[in-house]
Amino acid sequence: MAMKSHYTKLQYQHGGTLIILFLILVLAGLTALFSVLDGRDVKIERGKKTMAALSEAKIALIGRSVADANRPGSLPCPDSDGDGNADSFVGNLCPSNIGRFPWRTLGTDQLVDGAGELLWYALSQNYRDNSSAEPINGTIPGSLTLDGIGDQLAIIIAPGLALAGQETRPGDNVADYLEGENVDGDNDYNKLISLVQNDFLVSVTRAELMATVSQRILREIKGDATQGLQRYFNNQDKYPYADGDNDGKADAGNLVGTPSYQSGSNSLFFNSDTKDMLRDNGWFPLLNYSVSAAQDSVILSINGKTLTVSP
Repeated sequence: MAMKSHYTKLQYQHGGTLIILFLILVLAGLTALFSVLDGRDVKIERGKKTMAALSEAKIALIGRSVADANRPGSLPCPDSDGDGNADSFVGNLCPSNIGRFPWRTLGTDQLVDGAGELLWYALSQNYRDNSSAEPINGTIPGSLTLDGIGDQLAIIIAPGLALAGQETRPGDNVADYLEGENVDGDNDYNKLISLVQNDFLVSVTRAELMATVSQRILREIKGDATQGLQRYFNNQDKYPYADGDNDGKADAGNLVGTPSYQSGSNSLFFNSDTKDMLRDNGWFPLLNYSVSAAQDSVILSINGKTLTVSP
């Protein structure tokens, strides 16, 4: 009996050991699983924060571009020293085509990605906010490309976590933040994600920016009580004839052409700032203007955007 009892005790101890080992293995597996899930959750949250920052930056950039008083569609210079301000021009050019996103100039909070890094920003210089770039009206392609697709006016970049060779952060050296095609100094960028490249990018294309800018231009031609079509109708109880030969003057009896803007009782009046903005950037010849035979309504259109004006 004593021998049997001893055997049972050993069996119990052995079984207990197996159970403990099993529990240890289960615990280790759960720990690894939770670690993977935690890491995945962290990665998801970082991604959400990155995309939110990129989206806010893009909206702010487009909003500022559309609202520009002198040349709608123009874009600020990048920020080369990380102070949040767009760089001042050197001569007529931005000092660099790429730098930090100029959040302070654009009136946003300091925008950072999921890794806590400031956003970067690349600019097509022919859309810089400088009179030497005029006319800015959407007829000139952007000089940047993204994944081989051209006509990009701006690219906003979230650099992500530091990779090998980027241990000297913080700083202003682009190579400490961006990788591959995004750091070689040319106008080509890509969204490749790999072990050696983790930049996230969004772009502003000429088509999407000018679709919004065009709506601003149509509103300027419509005007208000002080200028444009609305002022003309208030004074004349009709809308002016169209300019048929692009000399800026309304041609009597002409129903289709472009808006008139030169001085004269039959042409639209604009205040000097609005007139300079529209004329210097070549908007008038790009607008399609059609007035009804009774001169009681006008259809304006540009870049696929249309506005009907009536009392």
